[in-house]
Amino acid sequence: HLVNLLGTTDGVEELEGTVGGNLKYSSKPTAVVDYYGMTDILQLAPDQYERPHIIDPMAMYNQADAPSSSRAQLLGFNGEGQGLDVLRANLGTPSNPYVNPDSPYQDALHRAYLATPLNFISKDDCPFFICQGGKDFRVAMVQSERLFDALTKEGIEAYMCTSTLKSHGNQGKYADDAAIRFVCNQFGLREPSLY
Repeated sequence: HLVNLLGTTDGVEELEGTVGGNLKYSSKPTAVVDYYGMTDILQLAPDQYERPHIIDPMAMYNQADAPSSSRAQLLGFNGEGQGLDVLRANLGTPSNPYVNPDSPYQDALHRAYLATPLNFISKDDCPFFICQGGKDFRVAMVQSERLFDALTKEGIEAYMCTSTLKSHGNQGKYADDAAIRFVCNQFGLREPSLY
């Protein structure tokens, strides 16, 4: 999730920061290798609710939508009666979903906007290598597919490696070797002997 944000938010002043000893250097990476990262935090649970054969919907609610979930805590939206499902119920219009003047949760909606890499993709983004398992019980493959499609629409170099058998975690030697080749290519390095 964090590398996806880093790869898409170059120049987003609110996310650039103002402390540290390296402010004169760009935060734009040369390339991103994304292993099953979130791309749309508010859609994380609904994407998995469509896949009850991968994870029980109640388990997914507790993992992503509940106030006690790490995703809700990331947004500071973890009090009683809160959670990502509450934020989805308070979205604005389809053309401007993260702005709802009638919502008492506008600050949390703004944090959700900032935590969603898909909101920042532009033609200036670096190349991406995306790896995702079809049996991922934390991040549905459709999250990675949306990222790949959005990058493609902007003309960004992107590769996607998937396996129907892999879950959230080790994607196997084939995926790792492809990621290593991608990184070597992006940095102009000689590929190591992988076999």
